[in-house]
Amino acid sequence: MKSYLILFLMFLPAARLSGQLPGAIEMRISDDGLRFEIDLYREGKESQLLLSVDEMGNPKITGLGPGDFVYSTFIGPTYGKLVQFGDVVVDYYHDTRRAGKLARIGSIELEYFDPYIGDIRAGKLSRAGMLEFDYYLEIDGENKMGRLSGVDGVPVDYYYGGNLNGKVMRVGEARFRFFLDSPGDVRSGRISSVHGHQPGWVIQLRATK
Repeated sequence: MKSYLILFLMFLPAARLSGQLPGAIEMRISDDGLRFEIDLYREGKESQLLLSVDEMGNPKITGLGPGDFVYSTFIGPTYGKLVQFGDVVVDYYHDTRRAGKLARIGSIELEYFDPYIGDIRAGKLSRAGMLEFDYYLEIDGENKMGRLSGVDGVPVDYYYGGNLNGKVMRVGEARFRFFLDSPGDVRSGRISSVHGHQPGWVIQLRATK
């Protein structure tokens, strides 16, 4: 079973975007610092759909609470995809550039970079609701390219080179430190401490071992 340790908690101002998580954006990061998911919005009341993105900006929806799942049986881009959970309706794009991609979850609209933009952002999620996303480009190196570089103005950065290559270095004002690699040491390569905090975010550590 995965275990979670809440590292720190801050709150956004009282005014919130419709559907956004109450109090803060929630980020779950693996304790090796290589993978994470960010929970962005919950739509619905008793039956809720949670919209999240991973470090590559891939959107994911999760059903929370009791409710009936409805899947599309129409041949085409939506075939077999979730189209409703409880009272929350899920829509998809049908145009050739974005066919099958999530378009709307309840009141939350999703937009994507043009697939012909000419760089690694092509087709990636660019906006969910009022939150904007950006990514590292090919010029930024193999360990960064295609990964999230910012979430609505909050920068995300990664270590480059050495044993820490590709691990999360910071999320806004929160900076991550790691135990050095040492043969036989169960702590090797895992997060050792977090310095600072990013207002408006909850960051949780997810055990990988």
